Amino acid sequence: MKIPAISRMRWYASRAAAMPPAEYAHRARTAVRAARDRSRPAPAIVIPAPAPGWPRLPEAPTLVGPADVAAVSALPGVVDGARRLADALVEGRITMFGHGEVTLPADPDWNLDLTSGHRFAEGHWSTVEYRRSDGDPKWLWELGRHLHLVHLARAWRLTGDDRYAAAVARQLEGFLRQCPPGMGIQWRVGLELGLRLISWAFIAEFLRGSDVLTPALGRDLLASADAHMAWLERYPSLYSSANNHRLGELAGLVVGGLAFPELPRAQERYQLGMDGLCAELDAQTHPDGVNAEQAVYYHQFVLDLLVATTAVVVRAGRPVPDGLARPLKAMADVAGTLASDSGSLPAIGDNDDAVAIDLASGADDVTRLRSRLRTVSVLVGEPTARLDPGLDEQFVWLCGAEASARPLPERRPGSAVFPAGGLVVLRRRDDAVGELRAVLRAGPFGLAPIYAHAHADQLSVCVSVDGEEALVDAGTFTYYGDQRWRDYARSTGAHSTLRVDGRDQATPSGAFLWRRPVDGVVDAVTLDGAAAVRAHHDGYAPVRHERTLTMDDSGLVVEDRLTGVADPPAAELRWHLAPGDAVVDGSTVVWTGERARVALTVTGADDLRVVTGCASAPVGFRSTGLETWEPSPTVIARCRPTRAHVVVTRIVAGRR
Repeated sequence: MKIPAISRMRWYASRAAAMPPAEYAHRARTAVRAARDRSRPAPAIVIPAPAPGWPRLPEAPTLVGPADVAAVSALPGVVDGARRLADALVEGRITMFGHGEVTLPADPDWNLDLTSGHRFAEGHWSTVEYRRSDGDPKWLWELGRHLHLVHLARAWRLTGDDRYAAAVARQLEGFLRQCPPGMGIQWRVGLELGLRLISWAFIAEFLRGSDVLTPALGRDLLASADAHMAWLERYPSLYSSANNHRLGELAGLVVGGLAFPELPRAQERYQLGMDGLCAELDAQTHPDGVNAEQAVYYHQFVLDLLVATTAVVVRAGRPVPDGLARPLKAMADVAGTLASDSGSLPAIGDNDDAVAIDLASGADDVTRLRSRLRTVSVLVGEPTARLDPGLDEQFVWLCGAEASARPLPERRPGSAVFPAGGLVVLRRRDDAVGELRAVLRAGPFGLAPIYAHAHADQLSVCVSVDGEEALVDAGTFTYYGDQRWRDYARSTGAHSTLRVDGRDQATPSGAFLWRRPVDGVVDAVTLDGAAAVRAHHDGYAPVRHERTLTMDDSGLVVEDRLTGVADPPAAELRWHLAPGDAVVDGSTVVWTGERARVALTVTGADDLRVVTGCASAPVGFRSTGLETWEPSPTVIARCRPTRAHVVVTRIVAGRR
């Protein structure tokens, strides 16, 4: 997406204003290094070619052993699923985000965005400008993570079909040829290098013993892996860029250092990565385990990253330091508590559909969450807050056949508060409704200083009924597409909370940058009996928005109050519903989903209506994944709260 020059100038000014003084010096040093590297590229490291089939060195972790293959093969449908996915990939059929299926050539152009036809420049990474292009770099970066090659390599190990191994070798050879060290869009962002190293570790393990792992391919892959780790050391994402990207870079150093002991500085880089990872986790994880980016999906992505990294560490026979094990367990407990009993999660903050490693065919978000929680329980030796008995393919690959043979206990969390992360979960279970779960967001805005993946969503509420998400966050929509949808997704109006005089709680200043962020505050919580939470924020100062959420036997009661001025301003209350039928009956809206039914009755409002699929506003849409969205009902209630009363929404839930 091309951004107008004036918008770019404003973004650069806002970005510079958000940077601490030390970052200016860091960026200056980075620019000098990049200029030097452009004029005098580092000589290619000479790596001895491994033997055919790339036999595992004694110090390398055994990520894929014969017992693991046998245990995975015994899982119902796994081999057939791997074969179907691999057949589609051999035919070039691949789908990512909401762009629809494209045909990937047998020898892809790794600089070409097939969704738009835009080809990115092949020059030095520091000269590749993706913010002003007509292409979607996210699509190419996702392809460059080589997760589809992991699937092909996994299918070869499970089926022995040489077509799959040959396809991996052909694409790897093309990538190494087209994307030499430091050149092109695939070297533009350090996170992508870190994730690619993780994929390569599993690809090499799955293909060990295959004829396609020739000495020449092994040598070239090792040389590129060395260059990846050298780049990550030389160009770290620090200061305002130190978010999940930095965690991915460090995880790449840890996994690369363990998986490729043939490299001369492998052990040193492993230790550098592990020390940095533990330090960054301390900075990016609240004491209660909530990820500081305040985005549930990025919490999931970081958890996935830590699960894959920790599994490699354990398989290598290395101790897991407390600085990794502690946040891993805490983050798993948060994710398990936020999830409904069906495994669905509230869509708070940004979501880019990313995973760190994918070792199963067609796994959805629910399957992945359950797998992560099982895996963490085994890796840290302690059950997580939520556990679903059973096995899944990725869990067996990561934990091994022996660990997966031990049954795990079923666990279901209750209500909980995460005070540092600002998330409160109210939950009850009964025979009439099943599980009713409500999540209130009231805490830190995001990860300072740019708050890249946060939304203006303080005091928003998400509700699931009997495992079906009913009251939802509108979602993420796009990153590099139409800026109008990006702005809407992050606005207060795209969340189930109150707006004042048409204002947002905070002001965006670019696609991944905020100014005037506002924190929420949890004032009181009761988790026993009639669970309740009271919270506030000052994003509309001098007006204060206070919200009380109470869960009783009949459902939920939400009370909204505006204080701080003699004449309260006009307000607009929005409740975003998942796709389904919504009917207005006076002051009540009745929504019917696939399994659940919700009645919302609003008192204290002057006007109540439902909007579905209004693209001109925009309003009345829900995005369930990056680059995809669909019409979805939004309840809009206009009101002018006074000191004498509050706006009250009673939410009565039941099965359809």
